[in-house]
Amino acid sequence: MSSFDVGFIDKSLSSFCELTNTCARNLKVLNQENGMGPNEEEMKQFYEVYKNDSEINQANVFICFHPAGMCELYIPFNRTIIIIASTRYELGRHDKQRWIIWNKNLKIISENPR
Repeated sequence: MSSFDVGFIDKSLSSFCELTNTCARNLKVLNQENGMGPNEEEMKQFYEVYKNDSEINQANVFICFHPAGMCELYIPFNRTIIIIASTRYELGRHDKQRWIIWNKNLKIISENPR
């Protein structure tokens, strides 16, 4: 993608990230224990910690694959969000209230022209 002037920042929390050399290092807030389904406080903290981060501020687009629900973290950044549900879209949003909130957030994301 470099010929299109596109770069990717991949910071995987997967237990298989060693196979692709994409394991996240030096993360703040998220880790393998809470990354799949951060709670409301962790989501707020994520934005506060990263809103002035130089690497995050280089990104024009956020893409979430697995779990798709991680895209909720990027709503406050007011950028294009692409969701590719590579598995069940509700993964990480297992209790009823979290699933309802995720559905509402999906609607918000889908209605944004970006």
